[in-house]
Amino acid sequence: MNHRKTACPTVWRKLRSRILTVALALILVTSLWLPFQPEAAANPLTDIIERVRTLIDPGSGKTAPTGRSGGGAGRGPLCPAFLGVSVKALIPTQSNTSSDAVAATEFVWGRTIEANPMLWFYIPYAADKVKTAKFSLLDDAKQLIPNYPLILPLSATPGIVAVRFPEPLAVGKSYNWYLSIVCSAEKPSRNPGVRGWIQRVEPSTELSASLAQVDNKQKYRIYAENGIWYDMVASLVTERQNDLLDPNLQEDWIALLEYLNADDLKDAAIVNCCKLPSP
Repeated sequence: MNHRKTACPTVWRKLRSRILTVALALILVTSLWLPFQPEAAANPLTDIIERVRTLIDPGSGKTAPTGRSGGGAGRGPLCPAFLGVSVKALIPTQSNTSSDAVAATEFVWGRTIEANPMLWFYIPYAADKVKTAKFSLLDDAKQLIPNYPLILPLSATPGIVAVRFPEPLAVGKSYNWYLSIVCSAEKPSRNPGVRGWIQRVEPSTELSASLAQVDNKQKYRIYAENGIWYDMVASLVTERQNDLLDPNLQEDWIALLEYLNADDLKDAAIVNCCKLPSP
């Protein structure tokens, strides 16, 4: 009996020692693990893009930036209308449904800080069937800008393509752009096309500082947060092409297309197209 009474406290002390050892180990692991936990996920791109609408000031009157981001499939004899798809600009539309409006209109408008920005379009037609597109640029008085329209040779389409402005845009001015697919040279009104507006603005000190503090993979989010639509799209497309395996870029690319009601383009190829011939 005396032996048992002596053994019990000994066993208990050993058990308590083990429990304390395990507890201390858990505390140590937790203290080392917590600081390395990933930060909370950044706002989804769709949440950031949604704020772009609050930064849009599309103007009013006869020069209001009405447009169309999606075009018809075309009725010309050379347009493959049977595809059931259309040319589309990767830019959002905002409807004007105010009570004093004669009819509902769509604002297709965005900002850039680049002198020679890029616009992105989806062209559904194969280059062996439709050879050229026409890109026109007008000022806010609806006057054609010198050296326009541009005739763009199509290549590698169908796919998502970039059109870069060859001449620098003036800061503070708004321009009306048109892209049409030349299916019928005789009847241009039958050619499918899209149109919208672009305004070049001077970057604020805060915007320039923010862009300088992040790597290229994060710049598109800075553009989005500041309502710089065209450069946001160009930055996201470029970075995604540079790293097709980055899950964050892929997720934000799909979010962008869903925001534009163009999620059917998530598997569309981004193709090298529409460069102007060398002079």
